[in-house]
Amino acid sequence: MNKDTMRFFRSSDGLPRAEGDGESARVLAAFLESDLQDDATTTQLLLDRLAGGKGTDHQVDAFVGNAFTVTLDGDTVTLAGLAEGNTQAAMVDLEAMRRAVADWLAFVSVQNPGETQ
Repeated sequence: MNKDTMRFFRSSDGLPRAEGDGESARVLAAFLESDLQDDATTTQLLLDRLAGGKGTDHQVDAFVGNAFTVTLDGDTVTLAGLAEGNTQAAMVDLEAMRRAVADWLAFVSVQNPGETQ
């Protein structure tokens, strides 16, 4: 995902949105929107799991969300659609996944500009 870029923004109704350039980034953006959404707690839990990493090819960890499953195997993260007809899938470098999830956490943790505290 080195060449792929991602953009985060809020829709007119305040929902967090992600867009990506490149196939892996588009799948990752869909995952962030559908599975992590505006949930900083779940995003942090996933980030903690990613930060732990897996040092060997023999240890596999998985996270099952609303629309995707995330499988961590060594330095590779596989995103795969869960729903029938959802054929979206991508393999992402572990470090790139960590960065994307950390950036998403920072984004959803910021107060929506239209809201008041």
